[in-house]
Amino acid sequence: MKAWTIAWKDTVIRLRDRNAFVLVLLAPLVITAIMGVALGDSGGAERIPLKDIPLVLVNDDGGELGRQFISRLNSHPSAGLFKVTTLPDLAAAKKALGDGAAQAVLHVPEGFSSGLQSVGVDAPGGASPARVELYTRETRSEVARLVGGVVEQLLVNLNRNVVAGAV
Repeated sequence: MKAWTIAWKDTVIRLRDRNAFVLVLLAPLVITAIMGVALGDSGGAERIPLKDIPLVLVNDDGGELGRQFISRLNSHPSAGLFKVTTLPDLAAAKKALGDGAAQAVLHVPEGFSSGLQSVGVDAPGGASPARVELYTRETRSEVARLVGGVVEQLLVNLNRNVVAGAV
């Protein structure tokens, strides 16, 4: 009983002290605001919603698998996130990326189809392995991860189909 009496007396004293009462209420708010400014987004960064992301495609591969890769990209479930533009020249696509007209450039280089068809096979003429090149703006790392993940998934599925067809 004595403990409750002491606790009640201390509570009444703290509630009567206006300075302490204001400090108890304001201190957590001030600390939260300081941490929010220090660790949170200040709002000054450019914000582009993850929808209608300008993506430029450059297909230098004349093969069937290059066309399949592009058509699968356009029909992928996440294709609605991208606003796809096709350019015939990689230099023009890189210029669009530098100017801010595009957030990512996906380049299917020459020899993509032959490199993909030579997976696990000694290809005549020493075909190089299939690869695609992805260029993104440095300030948009989430775009790079999103486009990179979609491209990687498409390449794995296309590679699986090629290997299954060869078997």
